[in-house]
Amino acid sequence: MKKKVIIVAGGLGLIGASLVKILSRKYLIVTLDKKKTNYKEKYFNININNFNKLNNFIKKFKYKIYAAINATYPTLKKKNNHFLKNRLNKNSIQYIERHLVSYYNFTKIFFDYFCKNNITGKIINFSSIYGTFAPNFKIYVNTNVKSPIEYSISKAGVIIMTRFFANWAEFKKKKIYINAISPAGVNSNKTSLSFRNNYKKHYLSSMVSLDSINKVIINLLDKKNKKNGKNIIIKNNIKII
Repeated sequence: MKKKVIIVAGGLGLIGASLVKILSRKYLIVTLDKKKTNYKEKYFNININNFNKLNNFIKKFKYKIYAAINATYPTLKKKNNHFLKNRLNKNSIQYIERHLVSYYNFTKIFFDYFCKNNITGKIINFSSIYGTFAPNFKIYVNTNVKSPIEYSISKAGVIIMTRFFANWAEFKKKKIYINAISPAGVNSNKTSLSFRNNYKKHYLSSMVSLDSINKVIINLLDKKNKKNGKNIIIKNNIKII
C-alpha cells in the first residue's frame, strides 16, 4: 500500500462525508457506518457500539492502519422535554451510554491495535464545544434546533476519556497520539436561517465551516504533528458567554 490507511467511523454523516472526500486525495480511507447505503467502495456496515464486531473487523483487517477517526453521532430516538421538566429517563440514559460506550470501544480497540503491532498511530475523537461550555440558550429561541443536556454530558465524557488514553500512552512511552476536536455549531444547508441569524447575533460570529474542521484534522494527521491529549476547539472566535 503506497497510501496510508485511515479508518473513519461515521463517514456518511455531514462532517464525516466531507472529511472522507478531502482525505481521500492523500490517504486510503475506509468508512465505517451503520447507515444503509448504496455506497460500497471501501465501506463497511458496522455499529461501533458492538465491541466484538468492531474488534473482529480490525483483527481481520489486512492492511496497516495509520489513523482512526471517530465522527459518529448517536441520536435520541425520542425527543425529550425540557431538562427541568424531565428526569434522566431510559431514553436519555441510553443516549449517553451509546455515545460514550461507542467512543470508548473505538478508542480502546485502536489503542490496543497500535500497541500490539508496535505502530506509531493516531486517534481523533469528535467532541463538541458544548462538552466544555454550556450553550447560550438565546440562539435557540424561535427555532426548531435544540441542544439536549444529554449531548453535553456525552461530549464532556469524550474529552476526558480521550485525555485519559493519551496520558496513558505517554506514561507507557507509546507513540500513539490521541486527541479530541470540539467544533462550535457547524453550518450546513439544513441549518435554518432563523438559527443562523440568532447564532451570529448572540455569538458575534458565523457558524463553523466544514473546511475549518477538515483543516484541523489534516494538520493532526501530519506525521510531524505530535500533539497528544489535546482538546482542540474550533469556534471562529465566537464570544462565549
